[in-house]
Amino acid sequence: MLRSVILIFTILTSLQSYSATVAKKHRASSQNEMSPFSIQEYRKIYAISGNPDTKLQISFETLISETFPIRFGYTQSMYWDLLIEESSPFSDVSYNPELFHRFKDIGWGISQVEFGYSHLSNGKDSNASRSVEQVFLTLYFGKPVQFAFMLKPAIHLGGNSAEYPAYVSPLKARVQLHKLFEHEPLKDLYLSLYPGGRYGQKWGRTGIEAGIQYRIFGNLASPSLFLQYYRGYGERLVTFDTLREGIRIGLSLGETPELESF
Repeated sequence: MLRSVILIFTILTSLQSYSATVAKKHRASSQNEMSPFSIQEYRKIYAISGNPDTKLQISFETLISETFPIRFGYTQSMYWDLLIEESSPFSDVSYNPELFHRFKDIGWGISQVEFGYSHLSNGKDSNASRSVEQVFLTLYFGKPVQFAFMLKPAIHLGGNSAEYPAYVSPLKARVQLHKLFEHEPLKDLYLSLYPGGRYGQKWGRTGIEAGIQYRIFGNLASPSLFLQYYRGYGERLVTFDTLREGIRIGLSLGETPELESF
């Protein structure tokens, strides 16, 4: 138990240092356009634990070129049997590099559009290997600081997980409430839906994710309390065809983007 506490403390300290660096660069990029190879947060950075396991996530994005503004995004999600087995193994790790272009201020109620390529894999070979290749389009509707509805259709290009599209549809949707009140500690509230089936027609395989982020302290780099619930298929790549349900709580670090990719 003591070893587990020390490990969590070490990880949170490292993530806090990383998020402070990201937050500093995020403040700079909010005043000017993002310069090539500067880093900012892409998806949430967090460490949460509960039932059925502990989940860690790091994520960042960077602009590769100003001439043709292609961005590189990277997200790594780790599922850790920290308090379940004595050896505390990582039961699954997902690596998700992406290349995409972002358009802003589109009009017609569309706040932002992202179009790009995504590779998702567990980094293993042979029979344990899982990978999915996709081209995606993400549409963000509404006001980015208050309410946003996000729709993310994708096209499966392949990979070695042939049954993955039968459980995880290429269509995703999210409703996000972000910084509703300027001086309130409630920072972020979201609900994501991942319909099942190749065309989103199998609602019995739908994945549901909900999260709430609550600011503990006032400054940008300070951690937030983060509660996340998930039920459905596809949360973990290695067991995408297994129904999972769980609730985890922990810390989210850094400054979540007003329009967070998902």
